[in-house]
Amino acid sequence: MSPNEPLTIYGLLRRSADRNPSKEYFADVVDDSYRVLTYGDIYQRVRSLSCGLKQLGLQTGDRLAMMIPNGSLWATIDFACAQLGVIDVPIHTTYAFQYVSYTIQHSGAETLIIQDTFYEKFQSQIAELELKRIIVVGRKFSDTIDFETLLTQGSLTEAVEDDNLVHTIIYTSGTTAEPKGVMLSHANIVANIRAASQHIPIEEEDRFFSFLPLSHVLERTGSLYVSTFFGASVYFSESTETIARDIKRAKPTIMLAVPRIFERVYEKIITRVDAGSALKKKMFFLALSLSRKKIKNESLSGSQQLLLRVLDALVLKKVRASLGGRLKYVISGGASLDQKIAKFFQTVGILILEGYGLTECSPIVAVNKSTHYKFGTVGPAIPGTEIRLSSDKEILTKGPSLMRGYYNDEAATGEAIDSDGWFHTGDLGSIDSEGFLTITGRIKEIIVLSNGKNINPVAIEIALNRSIYISQSMVYSPDNKTLKVLLVPNFTELSAWLQGKNIMADPKSELDTPAVKELYAKELEEQLKVLSNFEQVREFKLIAEEFTQDNGLMTPTLKIKRINIIDIYD
Repeated sequence: MSPNEPLTIYGLLRRSADRNPSKEYFADVVDDSYRVLTYGDIYQRVRSLSCGLKQLGLQTGDRLAMMIPNGSLWATIDFACAQLGVIDVPIHTTYAFQYVSYTIQHSGAETLIIQDTFYEKFQSQIAELELKRIIVVGRKFSDTIDFETLLTQGSLTEAVEDDNLVHTIIYTSGTTAEPKGVMLSHANIVANIRAASQHIPIEEEDRFFSFLPLSHVLERTGSLYVSTFFGASVYFSESTETIARDIKRAKPTIMLAVPRIFERVYEKIITRVDAGSALKKKMFFLALSLSRKKIKNESLSGSQQLLLRVLDALVLKKVRASLGGRLKYVISGGASLDQKIAKFFQTVGILILEGYGLTECSPIVAVNKSTHYKFGTVGPAIPGTEIRLSSDKEILTKGPSLMRGYYNDEAATGEAIDSDGWFHTGDLGSIDSEGFLTITGRIKEIIVLSNGKNINPVAIEIALNRSIYISQSMVYSPDNKTLKVLLVPNFTELSAWLQGKNIMADPKSELDTPAVKELYAKELEEQLKVLSNFEQVREFKLIAEEFTQDNGLMTPTLKIKRINIIDIYD
């Protein structure tokens, strides 16, 4: 097959399975350990499911909604849809039913494949939807189809080969508005894989670790499809609660993540170091110092080189081992990553490469190269994709990975893509002389004060979140005159601070006390002193509840939902 020959999503699987059917492909956690499936295993299971779905009457162009947890089953359903030319519509498993209902009804899906736990939760509401087929994975329910029976109808060998067909409709998270259905074709996605892999090379021996939702395009393209394209493997985390355990077992070489994950790992490492002995602290920071000098190509004496090897084995290797011990690099997307954290992980031996993308772009627009990167930027545009800035610094892009449009919404499509084919991202940025893109804000999030100053709240939040006492923050202006911030404390650190003051109470009960308020006032002053005067925030409110997906205050990709948070706390 030539490098640019048309290829469908099903074609990715077929090609790799034909090449090496016994090659390790997926691994799911089953009974507290990983169970490995080969390319041949999945290929056969996909063809069986395709046969079963076809016998139910599904045809090319039909929409099929799926609400399934991450894992090999999710991928199996996706590839079966691709084989049939059925358009799959993934639903985030953390969504409230109003979003589930909206996605199904707006997409016109008449078939739903759903995990038994979610079906049981929403059974009465689902019954009110106009669905022709409800297929349940797991336990059996009346008036539904048992998923396992679909795997016993035979094996389908023929496949739809038109890569211009829409493969999926992905509904955006909707942090500020109603979700829109992004239509991506097979050709859109495959073009993205081919281009992005020129910045970050992937090998058949690579092993991905997957914990971000496959219902979001970043994990789906960057992990599932990329690994399949190159014949690599994917180990799935059992849940977001078991990431720390599972990554040690999986021992991946590559993973995709969002900044929030790195922030948490960094916080835990620093907390453990602070709790250690004076000797351990000295060893840790000396190891970082020597490693940093080596990265900067500063000269190290023979004794320093020997000491670094010893400290690397005793200290830094343990940090790498906590993430599996084999990570070559991590691709970070979804939000800005603090350069301090990126440099820290580089120093311990884990390279984080920031990228930028949108669902509408399949998703990768730009990403740092493994051989040439700049922290604080999201790298240059991938081959074939163009980037330019509008007069007001909005990032515009076009290329072969740009969506076919928003489903059933020509008006929104027309607003997003201009007459020259440029997609208006809504993000603000700058481009340096080497073509490296830096994201400076999002138009809808910029706070315009009455004095004419434009404030990027994300930059302030990144600065605040560097404090060991702050877990999350959200900056806003209720009157366009002053800035305020909602702070979620790092309760582990706050509890230790209180105990140092001989206060043994639950830290959540102490948030309104003068002592705690004084602590956080000093933290604001300290963390924001590097920012300009008009970016200073002096009014704050401490809140006891973390922003999460479960309480509807974060998207599945861990972006905060500003409007929802303000509605609750202001």
